[in-house]
Amino acid sequence: MYDYLESKKRAIAHPYNNKESIRRGTIQRQEGLAGLFGLELWVPTGAPNPTRADFQNLLNGGTINADQLMAVIPAGLENTFEIGPRTQRGFKFEWGNWHVHGHEADAGAHAGHVGGAGWIVRIRDGNQWLLSQPLISDHPVGHVNYFAPTSWAAANGQFARAHSHIPLDVD
Repeated sequence: MYDYLESKKRAIAHPYNNKESIRRGTIQRQEGLAGLFGLELWVPTGAPNPTRADFQNLLNGGTINADQLMAVIPAGLENTFEIGPRTQRGFKFEWGNWHVHGHEADAGAHAGHVGGAGWIVRIRDGNQWLLSQPLISDHPVGHVNYFAPTSWAAANGQFARAHSHIPLDVD
C-alpha cells in the first residue's frame, strides 16, 4: 500500500508527532508543516480509473476505512485540502468527474450531525454522492415514482444530505 518513511529529523511539538500516536506501517511521512495538520497521512495509491463500484465496495457497516480509500483514489493526485476555521485536518482530491474530500470533526457542525462526531468522507461522481446507507423509495414497486434502492444520489434531499457524510475509520 504505502511506504512508511520514519523521520527522526523533525522535533515538532504536536500530539500527532509523538511516537505513541503515529500509525506505523502504512503512512508515508513528509517533511515540513504538513505534519502539523495531518496532510502527510493522505497519500493516494490507487489505479487511474476507479469506478462507482470500487468506492461503493469500501462501505462496511456505513463507514469507510481510510487506508482502503487511499488505495482506490488514483496515485499521484495532489491533496488540495484547505485549512479552515472549522476543520484544520483533512484531504481533498479531484479528477475528472470525481471529488473526494474528508476532514476531522467539524467544530461548527450541528449537534448530532455525523460531521461533528469524527472524521468523515464525501465521495461525488458528477452530481451523485455515495451514501452510507441505501436510499429506498417511499413508493411500492410498480408505482410511477418508485425507484430501485441506490447507494448514489444527488444530495438534494434530507436523507441524501445526511448520508453523504460517511464516517471515516482512521485507526
